[in-house]
Amino acid sequence: PIGANPYRNISDKAQLLQDQTKPLRERILLLEAIVHENPNDAQAWNLLGLCQQANEIDAQAIGVFLKAAQ
Repeated sequence: PIGANPYRNISDKAQLLQDQTKPLRERILLLEAIVHENPNDAQAWNLLGLCQQANEIDAQAIGVFLKAAQ
């Protein structure tokens, strides 16, 4: 749930996402917070799907890719 996301109240999420050294799980949390705030951001949804796929969370990745295509 988004309430448990440590990035929920961070204002510069996009800038934090630029840090390529962040672990994949951290990037997923950042992207989840971003799409929660901006549900129409297809690019963020797509990147979230790619990160979930890379983290072998395939079922969630499929749903996220479908959301990105809307």
